[in-house]
Amino acid sequence: MKYSIRIAAEEDNNTILSLFKKTSLGLNKQVQSRETFPFDGNIVRIFLADIGRESVGIISARHAEGFGLITKLGVLPEYQRQGIASALMEEALVWLKNHGVNSTFIMVLDDNEDADQFYNSQNCNLRPLKVYRKDI
Repeated sequence: MKYSIRIAAEEDNNTILSLFKKTSLGLNKQVQSRETFPFDGNIVRIFLADIGRESVGIISARHAEGFGLITKLGVLPEYQRQGIASALMEEALVWLKNHGVNSTFIMVLDDNEDADQFYNSQNCNLRPLKVYRKDI
């Protein structure tokens, strides 16, 4: 199947929320309810993978002070293993590099084996890191 990668726009809010809920190779499998997502293309960029008129994959990247962060990557289950996640990752990495980022962090929950497998296939290095969370 032929897919295309594009930059998400504000009118994609519902699509983004739906993909966040249905996919996860990232930090969380549950999405807290949010009505809007950041679309400041200088700091945060969301890319969507489309097949025809349907969005089937998503990646969210951000950068600050020379560091990048992939906060979400996911492809709908029926479209996985077709290179879509790799294409999304490449698009996000190019965008980060164009913004002066030489290294990016990707946070994954400890029990997310699909993410581990994917990021290992992308030659990402596992770093010992503790991440704490506090709800406020």
